[in-house]
Amino acid sequence: MSATAFRVVRKTVAANPVARAVAKKRIQAAINDMLIECYGYADGTQDLGAYVTVRQCVMVATYCAKKMMLGDDVIESMSETMKVCEAGIERGGSWIAADCAPIDFGLGLAGEIVSAAPAQIVNEASFWVISGADGA
Repeated sequence: MSATAFRVVRKTVAANPVARAVAKKRIQAAINDMLIECYGYADGTQDLGAYVTVRQCVMVATYCAKKMMLGDDVIESMSETMKVCEAGIERGGSWIAADCAPIDFGLGLAGEIVSAAPAQIVNEASFWVISGADGA
């Protein structure tokens, strides 16, 4: 999942508005897919990629929120999702059903932010995340 969601276009191609729109749609698709998938996991399911993908999506949304100056309250709202993802990653991807609620909330907010963000900002955020950004 994460490799597909974050297969962004090269910076030289990113000047093309269609390429930026495609990259934005990939992030939106990853958010929607993870909103559905997270409720299908049973306790103990091993899926490190799910936590990584959710974390990446929330990081993209956080970057967009900062660029769009949406305020610290919006950014802080997604911090619980980041904490849940980081704990899941530390567990090696072992799923806990209780993680669904904060993931659902964070991804829902991330989806709204990414939908409202210009494609150029979403693509910048994607490059930032895949370049090894740590934290948001």
